[in-house]
Amino acid sequence: MIGAVVEILGGWRAAAFAALAVCAGSYASIQTVRLHHAQLVIAETAKRAAQAQADAQAKAREIEQAQAQAVAAVAESYEKGKADAQATADRVAADLRAGSLRLRREFAGCETSRLSETAAATRELETTAASRDALAAAIIRVGAECDAKERELIAAYQGVREVVNGMSK
Repeated sequence: MIGAVVEILGGWRAAAFAALAVCAGSYASIQTVRLHHAQLVIAETAKRAAQAQADAQAKAREIEQAQAQAVAAVAESYEKGKADAQATADRVAADLRAGSLRLRREFAGCETSRLSETAAATRELETTAASRDALAAAIIRVGAECDAKERELIAAYQGVREVVNGMSK
């Protein structure tokens, strides 16, 4: 049977070339299939990479927006605290002037202890009381502003920490 095939092909040399051609064709077909599969894998990988990049950009935008909102909320809270501090200072100064609020003895006597009884005219006492009231209001305002700033900084730190912890998850 092999002899008949060799005779049909035109001899042993032609049969060897025909077998070699069949092997080369099979090899080329296998490589074509492999190449096509590799191209599909590359296309799928590129698609996944593009999707991952889009997801990362969207997440970065969300984080930026969250940070901006947190900073805006903290700034708003700080401004409110500052306004509240000013209102408290004004209220305390008015209450001190009206006499409905009194300073502790160590603060109330700090200015008048330096005045001698003979030099303490009514006008000087009123000026001293007014400056003492203004000083007390300023002390309260500064303290309240410091408290507001401290709350702002703590809130900003916590906001940044939450964002950083959210990114690492």
